Amino acid sequence: MICKKCKKDFPALQEHHLWCKFMDNKKGNAFGEFPSRVNLCNLCHEDIKLEVVIPILNKKARTLKYSKSEYWLWKMILLIDREDTIKEIVEKSWGWINGTDTKTITD
Repeated sequence: MICKKCKKDFPALQEHHLWCKFMDNKKGNAFGEFPSRVNLCNLCHEDIKLEVVIPILNKKARTLKYSKSEYWLWKMILLIDREDTIKEIVEKSWGWINGTDTKTITD
């Protein structure tokens, strides 16, 4: 199986949901025109969390910054800000995977 990001062949890959399941998406639905999930190797799956998902959640969360639990950070985001957060995570994740948006969030 080929990793969508690094294009290397691996015997097994992890599914990464662009609209993460912990973000009120228990069924793993797609967001807009983006696919619901992509297959990533373990390293790329960890990297997308550390480079895209957690920094955006940290930026949006109304609490002290913590980088270990995406779910905990998600719960600290106001309901009114959640749709914009989902959109930003999906768009930045898709860009990161395809190499079209290499910027990382630094806040």
